[in-house]
Amino acid sequence: MTKIITYLFVLIMLLGVLVGKVTALTDEEVYRTLKFNFITPGARALGFGGAFIALADDATAAEANPAGLTILAKPELFGELRNARFNEGAYGTEGGLFGSADTYLEFYNYNSPTFFSFTYPTPYLTLAFSRQEVMNIKSKVYSTFDLGVFWELPPDFGYEETWGNLNMKMVNWNISFARKITETISAGFSVRLCTIKADSRVNNYAMLESGEGADFVTLIRHQTDFAIGANFGILWRPNEHYSMGFVYRNQPSLHLEEDFIAPVGNIWGRPPESYIFKNTINLPDSYGLGMSVRPTPNLTFSFDLVRMIYTDLLENFQNNYNTITIGLIEEGIEVPFTIKDGNEYHLGGEYVFFIKKIPVALRAGYYTDPPHQIFLDEALFWELNEVETGPVAEVYPEGELEHHFTAGFGIAIRDNMQLDIAYDHNRYRKETVASFIFRFD
Repeated sequence: MTKIITYLFVLIMLLGVLVGKVTALTDEEVYRTLKFNFITPGARALGFGGAFIALADDATAAEANPAGLTILAKPELFGELRNARFNEGAYGTEGGLFGSADTYLEFYNYNSPTFFSFTYPTPYLTLAFSRQEVMNIKSKVYSTFDLGVFWELPPDFGYEETWGNLNMKMVNWNISFARKITETISAGFSVRLCTIKADSRVNNYAMLESGEGADFVTLIRHQTDFAIGANFGILWRPNEHYSMGFVYRNQPSLHLEEDFIAPVGNIWGRPPESYIFKNTINLPDSYGLGMSVRPTPNLTFSFDLVRMIYTDLLENFQNNYNTITIGLIEEGIEVPFTIKDGNEYHLGGEYVFFIKKIPVALRAGYYTDPPHQIFLDEALFWELNEVETGPVAEVYPEGELEHHFTAGFGIAIRDNMQLDIAYDHNRYRKETVASFIFRFD
């Protein structure tokens, strides 16, 4: 027992040393309705609805639960391809009761190799190296704002128009270690180098009867950054029918330099200025508990509960880079934002049968993606300003719960190769994942 406690203490201390937090996002239009689609690796895991903390029996354990790497008995190569197709028109908002904003947000489809790994077990320690594509976003946004809802405007004023685009890609380079502490308990640790590449531009214009007038511009010019993150996991497998797992993911913060430009002769008569500010992507930490049950050798069920600390996104949130907030703040009106932490629920099952001695697995799953959109704190807004909250709340609404349904299958090819394919369907996007495993003799 003393050995177990000492090992866990060292890993937890490493998490505290390696990873820290600072600031968060801005309220620019490209982020206002953006849903971060963090990618869960592995077709087998996706077929289970992402319920993989207590299973973690392939190379994607480096992310799901590093302790599971001890299950791999032979050196293994793992590769994954992912196709994502976004539903046109599912994103965005239409002017509601107050008609304060209409937004159209479009994501571009992509095909990409999203996970690759090599795992090498030894008698004392299992080692793994992996590359994971965490996020791949290419989007554009078009919004119109009826500023007459907020202020008295000149007669020739029409509306405020915003065009924006965002390209953002995050990749993790992981080194993982796992070891059996006892015959039934394993622990694992992943250290990751998280990298980001980003470009963005947001143009704001006032539309007048006589034409258009420039307001201000924000842009990220080919920025890159990197930071250190870590995962820690425990796996308990008392027998072949039952297992439980726990994982804690400590995420890094990534910094991007961004330009703010208010041109000479801008429509609102602001002093012309140009400066650089820091936009930081503060990724949310999470911790999860999983349970897997195998009532028969052919049937497996798995369940995960994951707590997402989305309030990390709000830490030092910068709210002076949107056409609405910049105008309100210039009038002395405070615009407080909030976000809620959320729970992800993952549930899945697998049934294995044989076709001429070839094992084939059928899988199905379901999981929830809780709202993680920063929105107006209406109660605090009223308390601070005694100003009607409706028009501003319509621009910055709370997000909604997403439901995902997954299905997949796997087949063993000879004794040392495995092919898995999975499909993920929800209102906003559809993803197909294919992964291939090669085990060395």
